[in-house]
Amino acid sequence: MLLRDIDKASSIQEAIAAHDRYLNSIQRQCLVVPDKLWTLISGRILSVLALAVQLQNFSWRVSRLDENPADLEMDLGGLQDSFYDANRFLNQVITSKLKVGNSRSIQHLALMLDYNQFYASSNSYNI
Repeated sequence: MLLRDIDKASSIQEAIAAHDRYLNSIQRQCLVVPDKLWTLISGRILSVLALAVQLQNFSWRVSRLDENPADLEMDLGGLQDSFYDANRFLNQVITSKLKVGNSRSIQHLALMLDYNQFYASSNSYNI
């Protein structure tokens, strides 16, 4: 993309514009572009990652076998609900974006986050 656009450029301004478009596409793929949608998506992904760390801490607590099982069950339920809520919201944002425009980056992200369509299915939260 960058080399093709630079080859087509007939002035330094067009080459700079091609370079800027290329940098913007890289930033978008890395979720660091200063765009409200990408900021929202990256924030939700960070929330899901934080929940993964909490789940790891929970599994460490379970392995110690010195906590009240009722407390552990309650904590696990809260983690599960938070994880499903974060994923559901993220899926809704991505689905909305795909309905308004066709973006390969968003399509790829949607596939990676919900590869088996679990979160998109209507009964996935009624387990």
